[in-house]
Amino acid sequence: MTEEERYYFDLKGYLVLRNVLSAEHVAELNAVIDRLEERPKDLPPLIRFSKRHEPDIYINNMKELGGPFEALIDPEPIIPLVREMIGNRIRLNHDYGIMRYHAEGRTPFHLGNTPVSPSCQFRVHNGEFYSTLVKVVYPLTDQEVADGCFSAIPGSHKSNFPNPYGIEPLDIPVREPVPCRAGDAIIFTEAMTHGSEPRRSERPRRTLYFAYSPCWIADWAGGPEISAELMERVTERQRALLELQPMGTSD
Repeated sequence: MTEEERYYFDLKGYLVLRNVLSAEHVAELNAVIDRLEERPKDLPPLIRFSKRHEPDIYINNMKELGGPFEALIDPEPIIPLVREMIGNRIRLNHDYGIMRYHAEGRTPFHLGNTPVSPSCQFRVHNGEFYSTLVKVVYPLTDQEVADGCFSAIPGSHKSNFPNPYGIEPLDIPVREPVPCRAGDAIIFTEAMTHGSEPRRSERPRRTLYFAYSPCWIADWAGGPEISAELMERVTERQRALLELQPMGTSD
């Protein structure tokens, strides 16, 4: 992490990296999602497909799809930054995708430093970050404000008072939309209050989310849910990022 990136992440709570995924990688990811949307019954075990808000689609545990999704376990530009934000001993805590087609669809704003969430904390000590959950956002479509892009209250990961504006994006005057292109990445601490802009365009919004934590913290859903087949085929470095490990002081 550069000095400028370190300052910006501490100040705002997030970083934006441009062109992290190649156009070919994004096309592969979208092609698989196209097939899943047409034939959701073909999903492998341990992958959950749901429509919480018709016609939006939520797919959990996408790393089990292998190939281009498996590559997102440890992309080289991302992992060194995540290690610096969390600490050296990290794991992929959970991952999912949201495919948004619903008019006015949005993610309500949630979390923040106050009240404290034990699984989503941020602090700095002796010049080092300690963030218990860091999420990487991969837009698979270009996402402007009207498309329902990621949005956040910058600096709220250090706020000493609760958000007074509520959860609806348009009611939050201090929010900061973060428009991105397909292939970019947003890395943020879950301690920051965040959500999305409401979708007002006709363009679909496809986004993947890969969340990392200290290696001894279990998945939010109580997992980890990792197939033996996935653990057998991944690289040694990826395997280390998937395993739930005991707490300790050694790196």
